[in-house]
Amino acid sequence: MWRNAWWRRRSPAGPAARPWRAGASTLDKHAYPVLGDLRIGDVTRDHVVQALTSVWTAQPATARKLQRRIASVLDYATALK
Repeated sequence: MWRNAWWRRRSPAGPAARPWRAGASTLDKHAYPVLGDLRIGDVTRDHVVQALTSVWTAQPATARKLQRRIASVLDYATALK
């Protein structure tokens, strides 16, 4: 899965892990259907917009969190290059 390296590197242990699990669930539910089969270098702005569109009007707070999580994964992957 495209977020696994980021997840292993950033996720805390213990009680602090609960919000991280929720974040991973949000990525899996909303971003993975659009971005999951793509290589990080192939992800475009249009892909990110497509992943956010379904959530943006119904759950704007979730969409903002999702946007930050996607950006974090992409930033992490860019830093590894």
